[in-house]
Parts: sequence; C-alpha cells; structure tokens
Amino acid sequence: MMKDNLLQTVQKTVAKYDMLTKGDHLVVAVSGGADSMALLHVLLQLKERWNLSLTVAHVNHGLRGEESDRDQVFVEKICQEWNVPCCVEKADISALSRAAGKGIEEFARGFRYAFFQQTAPDPMRGKIATAHTADDNAETVLLNLTRGTGVTGLAGIPPTGRVIRPLIECSRQMVEAYCARHQIPYVTDSTNLQDDYHRNRIRHHVIPLLKEQNPSFLDGVTRMTGANRRDSEFLMQLGNTLLEQSRREKGYDLETLRQAQDVPLTYGVKALLRMDGLEESAYHIEKIKSLIHKGYGSCSLSGVREAQVSGGILRIADPHEKSGDFSYAIPKESGVYYLRPDVAPVTVTVTSIQNVHNSVTYNALDCDTIGTQLVFRNRREGDAITLPGRPRKSLKKLLNELKIPVWERSRLLILADENGVLWVEGVGCDLRAMPTKQTQRVLTITE
Repeated sequence: MMKDNLLQTVQKTVAKYDMLTKGDHLVVAVSGGADSMALLHVLLQLKERWNLSLTVAHVNHGLRGEESDRDQVFVEKICQEWNVPCCVEKADISALSRAAGKGIEEFARGFRYAFFQQTAPDPMRGKIATAHTADDNAETVLLNLTRGTGVTGLAGIPPTGRVIRPLIECSRQMVEAYCARHQIPYVTDSTNLQDDYHRNRIRHHVIPLLKEQNPSFLDGVTRMTGANRRDSEFLMQLGNTLLEQSRREKGYDLETLRQAQDVPLTYGVKALLRMDGLEESAYHIEKIKSLIHKGYGSCSLSGVREAQVSGGILRIADPHEKSGDFSYAIPKESGVYYLRPDVAPVTVTVTSIQNVHNSVTYNALDCDTIGTQLVFRNRREGDAITLPGRPRKSLKKLLNELKIPVWERSRLLILADENGVLWVEGVGCDLRAMPTKQTQRVLTITE
C-alpha cells in the first residue's frame, strides 16, 4: 500500500489542479536529489497515460565544487539509463551573481528558471515541472511569516501555472519512502544538512517542533494555503480589473486609480509589479500608492525599474531609458556577455547541431547563413522580421499585435547582423536564420 501512496497522491493532485493535458511536453527540473528523482520516476509512470514528452533540465551552479560536478554526472547517467533527453547548463553562479549585484540564492533561482524556460520547446506554452513538496510549501509559509506577509504570502507555493508542482501535496517522508520502495537512487546536497540558510534552520528546527505539536501539521498548512490561494486569486482579479479599466496607451490613468478603494488599488499595484517581474514588496506597493495619490514623482524599484507618475499617468519604466539606444557588438563565437546591468548575462554558444537538443531550437540560428557583424541591441526604426508561416512584418506592428506595452519595446533584446534582425527576445528568430536539414553549425542564445 505504501509504495503506491505517493503515486496516488500525485494523480489526485494532477486532477485537482488540472496540471496536465494529453500531449504535453514537460521540462522536468532534476537536481538529482530524492524529491526530483521521485518526480521524474512518477512522471515516467504517467507518461503513457498522458502521452507526455519529457526533457530533463539540470543546472550545475558550480557552488559546491566536485559535489556539483558529481550531481551533474549522476543526472546525465540516470537520464541515459532511463532514456530521457537531458539538457545541462553549467555556470559559475557565484561570479555571475556578484557581477549582477544580486544575492547568490536570488540570482541562482532566476538563472535556473530562465534556463528551464529556454529548454521548453515552445517558450510561450511549454510546462516546467518542479519537485516542490508539502514540506517545501510549509517552509515557504514560515519564511514569509518571519518577513511579514499578507494573504498572498500565506498562500504558499502555487501548485500550477507555467510551472507545475505534482508533489506539492506529498510529504518529504512519502518521497523518501517511495524512493526506498522503488530503489530509486539519488544524491544528497551537503548544504541541505547545514544551518547556514534561513530555510534550513526552519526545516531542521522549527518544523519538527510543529509536527511534534500536531502530527498533521503539513496537512493543515496545505488546507490553509489552498484557502488563502483562492482568496488571493480573487483579490488579484480585482486588481487586474482595475488595471484594465485604467489602462491608457502610455500607462495607467491616475484618476481611475485614485477613485478605487484601498484593497483593489493595492492588488492592482501588485499586479502591475508582477507583470514587470518585480518584487511585490509592501514597501514598493505603498511607495507607488503614495505617488498615485500625490500625482507626481518617481521611485526606484530595486534599482532595476522605476515607477513614474506625471501628466496624469502611472507607468513602470527603465530608469536608464533616456540614455538612448544601446548596441553591443559580439564575435561569431561562444561567449558570455553582460549586456545590461539589471538582468542575467546572455550566453552565446556556437556548436554542431548534433550537440543541440531540439527542445532549444527556438533560440538557435543557422551559424553559416547569418552575417559576421553580429550585434545585440534594442529596437530601431524600420526593424522587421519574418516568422515561419507568416508574412514579413515590421517589429512595431508585430509587437503591437502581441500587446507588448510601448515602454517595454525599447528594452527587448535583438540580435542583428549587417542584413537586419536575426532574433528578437520572446518572439523568435527570422526565417532566414532558422536551422534546416542542411544546417551544420548553430548559434544558440541563452538568457
């Protein structure tokens, strides 16, 4: 009975949150630990029923020296034995995070998810499966409590969305029992055994006490986060509705925002920050609300973006936007390029097409059909692109059709050569640069 416990729970969770659709291609984040190995094993059991295509994605952060390399070798070996395609990204996260001016944990998480998204065959639709458990969910709630939080923070880790979490209602104890029953090998991250991180201290000391007080503590947290998630989703809908009502060509109408009650306004600002990928902190929310009521001024959002209020309009903008166009010439060879101070570096790889899994061809260009004068830049007047199966179109018209805000368009990263646009961030590559059956070498872009 125990051996099927986790699988049964996963099947109920998948149905409860409508996580899978037949024919889905999942990018499975596998670190090599017990949780991710159990997830991969379970998804292989469900593969035929759901007609799933699976690709494993593993990031070697280079933070634990030989142990990090050991984990990579382990995952690659398992994928070969279990006949699952595997994409690996190795990086010096410590150095990259310093260069970006961010903490290692924050930067590593962003780097991982950017890689998972790039590994998906369709960056706009492909799903990413991670191995977060009920224990991870409880740890996240307690972490949020220590920092101060509202309903959204008490909603824990979302089970579904672009990222699905089939183990979110399974305890770590269930995972370990499943691995033992099915003789699933896994590796252990030695840093998880240390108390150097806040999460680890909560895991090792706080949660055991709470479980001692209430053996069903994890079940209680799961019920609570489910209820808070429903409340949070309703409040976010109020916020999104307010944003839609106030939307104007250059931003959001101040008068409409001012007339809103405090709760819809708060969640409208949260939705605005979320759309821009910014931290939804209480500090930033209150600062922006203050600007709205004052009617003018600006405030920095972690130094990355800026909330600007003028002329009756609120917008989120790049504080460096007034500095004009940017252009960064690169050689036609592999390299890591720090193009913008507020985002992770861009990695360019020139390699044989045999070394590139078809799941990453969205950002792959035929190296022998593109020019030699390569440059990363922002959009220019007259830029145009030809997408597969579509007529050639100006970028201005295409981005308008994609409903990308006007102030975001100047920030989109573009790779061009002497003949024009080759690739546009979030859109894809021009037809002339796409790999074909005759392609020998490809240039891939990883953000």
